[in-house]
Amino acid sequence: MATVSISWWVNVLITLGYSVCGGCPLTWTGFSSEAFTGLWEFLKLSASSGVMLCLENWYYRILIIMTGNLENARIAVDSLSICMSINGWEMMIPIAFFAGTG
Repeated sequence: MATVSISWWVNVLITLGYSVCGGCPLTWTGFSSEAFTGLWEFLKLSASSGVMLCLENWYYRILIIMTGNLENARIAVDSLSICMSINGWEMMIPIAFFAGTG
């Protein structure tokens, strides 16, 4: 884990040094207020996305707790586990396409 982190930071530092120290003189003009335009819309979108991810995670947790309180809970939880595994597997294909095209 530390090796991956170090390699990413080396990549960041080399890229930063290349762009700031003259490797790309036409691309780096310094920070300006124009760099922060549209930041509020981005923050609203990322906050709503974070809330949706939390709700999805909590939904599965609540569903498991509710299923555990049913009669014959062992069968109910086992079948829920199978359904959630199948749901995860069927979502792998669209997520792979989204990651590949994004």
